[in-house]
Parts: sequence; structure tokens; C-alpha cells
Amino acid sequence: MTATYEERRENLATKASILVQVLLGNTPGDVEFMAAYPERASLETWEALKPEWGKRGLRSVGFIGLVDMQPTVVFSEPLEPKQVSALAVAFGVYVGTLVTNAHKRHTEVSELERIYEYSDGPKYIS
Repeated sequence: MTATYEERRENLATKASILVQVLLGNTPGDVEFMAAYPERASLETWEALKPEWGKRGLRSVGFIGLVDMQPTVVFSEPLEPKQVSALAVAFGVYVGTLVTNAHKRHTEVSELERIYEYSDGPKYIS
């Protein structure tokens, strides 16, 4: 028996280390990734995009996740191979951006820890 879209989506959601919801617009190349895991898109992000849904014809077509370092997709409708290829490239860029940002945050924290290590400790102002 073939799993339903909902079952496949749930399975992906439980296994993915990175997960995005994919929104496609009416214009070729019009795509939005809404973060689902590890950080979820904020309510403000969804609210800001809501007026665009009608104008751009945005619709949810499924999810892309990273499972064991492999991109994995669950789509609610059939997509053209060119669309799937474009989404794969966009997801690669998305993951690269996440990794770069995480590295920058780690570097900033490491630098602050190094500076603190060489200081005389915290200064208390009375």
C-alpha cells in the first residue's frame, strides 16, 4: 500500500535535520521556502507573506528536507522535472546559507570567549 501525502510528510518531518515548506507562485521561478525545522518561520513572516499569496498565486506544494545529508522531497502535486531541478538548486543554496550563518555565529561566540579568556574577568560597576 502506498503511503498518503500526509504520512510521507509526517515521516519526512520526523527524520529531517532541516525542513522547509515549499511555496510556488504562478510565475516560473517564483518560489518561497518557509522554514519548518530546526527553526520555524515566525508568525510575522507568514503574516508578511499573506498579502502576496493572491498576487503571486502562491500555493504550498510540499516539503523538502535533509535526511542523512540527502535532500528528500514530499510533494502534494506532480511537478515538472525542471521545477524539481530548480527547487533542488534553491534548497542547496538555502542549506549553504544556513551553514554559513551558523559558522559565523560560532566564530563570533568563539572570538568573544577568546577575548574574555584574556581579560581580567567581569567588571562590576557599583
